[in-house]
Parts: sequence; C-alpha cells; structure tokens
Amino acid sequence: MAKNKATEAAEAAGTEQANISPDVPEKAGNGANGEATEAKEAVYTAAEFARAAANVFEKPYSPDIVMGAFKMAGKDTATKAEAAEIVGKFLKKEVKLK
Repeated sequence: MAKNKATEAAEAAGTEQANISPDVPEKAGNGANGEATEAKEAVYTAAEFARAAANVFEKPYSPDIVMGAFKMAGKDTATKAEAAEIVGKFLKKEVKLK
C-alpha cells in the first residue's frame, strides 16, 4: 500500500507517531478550596506535534514545517488549537527573496 511522504519520513527517521488525542479537554475537578476548577486543554511540545503532524492538523504537513512554524513563533509548547494557528500563520507568510 502507498504511504504518504510524512509517514515515510517518520519511519525513515525511526520515529513513532505521537499520541495526541482529539480535542477532549480534561475533566474539571474541585480545587483545594472546594470550588470547581476550569477544564484545561492539554499542552504538547513542538516535537510532539511534529511527530504527529500527519494526523493532528487538517492537512498532513511535514514535521519540518511544524518545527519551523514553532521556531518562527518562538514557542516550545502549545495546545492543539494554538498549534493549528501557529502552523496556519507560518504557511501564509510571504517568502521574501533577496
């Protein structure tokens, strides 16, 4: 069966796809003072997003694109929604030639 380039690249590099679950927020619990705490989205590293780039975003991007986007944004971690925004902005940037 044919594989996409991102999957082949990940296999060639000897990496495994990261297990990033769909947008399922953590359950809200009770804080120390008995009040309900807000549910927080899971935060992942740039490397985790790069390993799962073929599955996490709306299109199967290369791990290099994801790492480049995070580096240009100056971030090391993000939620899934933040990562999608970071990669989206990176892909829309104009390439300036000298």
